[in-house]
Amino acid sequence: MTDFHLVDLGSQRQAVRWHLRGCSQADITVWLSTKGSLEVRNIQGTEIFDFRSGVGVEDSFFFQQDDFIFIGDHCTFT
Repeated sequence: MTDFHLVDLGSQRQAVRWHLRGCSQADITVWLSTKGSLEVRNIQGTEIFDFRSGVGVEDSFFFQQDDFIFIGDHCTFT
């Protein structure tokens, strides 16, 4: 994998998907943990990931099948 400067996971989500295509969820979470801090919590049986980039931008997401589902203010988006 080539280097990738991650500032804001939510706004860079399409580029991140392209960059990580073919990677498992485990590989994705390991990669993200090298780009910032990543914490996981369980809500009603769903693992929710809270990511904070090196510059402090926070995003939350979960996996649904092989896709990122991002959690925003009062919405979810792919």
